[in-house]
Amino acid sequence: MPSKAEEELLIKTAVEGTLHVLRSAHKHKVKRVVLTSSTAAVIDRSNRTKGRIITEAEWANEETTENSYSKSKILQEKAAWKYWNSLPEEGRFELVVLNPGNMFGPAFKKEEFASANIIRAIVTWSRIFGFPQIYY
Repeated sequence: MPSKAEEELLIKTAVEGTLHVLRSAHKHKVKRVVLTSSTAAVIDRSNRTKGRIITEAEWANEETTENSYSKSKILQEKAAWKYWNSLPEEGRFELVVLNPGNMFGPAFKKEEFASANIIRAIVTWSRIFGFPQIYY
């Protein structure tokens, strides 16, 4: 569990870094920006209503999540959309946000993380995967 200072640095880096890129894209008249976010930004895990459809109008709640990564993704994406909406319509670039559920490939850290745990469970047969639950 990161300290409060580490969490604040993670959030500050995610938000300010994203805004820096978006401002630069606007300044240089880029036509499209693709932001890789996460399902952590849009899935409110406290609302597990069966059959619920998650839309672009929904956000996870940064106040109730205990995960620093999730908070950073929620606040990063909200800041991106707020900035984009503040631009004059005729000067806007296209903003596309991808919210992948899991990332697979080489790990950048040695600590456990969700995507690696899924792969570990599959290769060790510690959990049998069928059809994933795609709603919360």
